[in-house]
Amino acid sequence: MAYNKKIQVKKQKADAVLPDNIEWEAYKKTMMDEGKIIKWDMSAFDDDGIATIDIITDSEDTWNDIKLKSSSIRNKGDFVVSAV
Repeated sequence: MAYNKKIQVKKQKADAVLPDNIEWEAYKKTMMDEGKIIKWDMSAFDDDGIATIDIITDSEDTWNDIKLKSSSIRNKGDFVVSAV
C-alpha cells in the first residue's frame, strides 16, 4: 500500500543552496529503480525560503528507511527539514 508524506525544507539563510550530495542521489536513484520511491517532487523555494517535497513510497517502512538515511547524511547547517 502506498504511503504519502509531505516534508518542508526551510533555508536558515536567504542565500543557502542545497549542496550536491552524491551519496544521497545514488541512494534515492536506487530506491526509485527498485520501486520503493514512487514519487519525489520538490517545489522551488518560495520568497520565505521554503520548499515542499511530496513523496510517495511503497510503504511506511520505506519512508522510515529514507528518513534514517537522510538524517545520517544530510548537511544540517543551512536547512531545517520537517514534516508538514
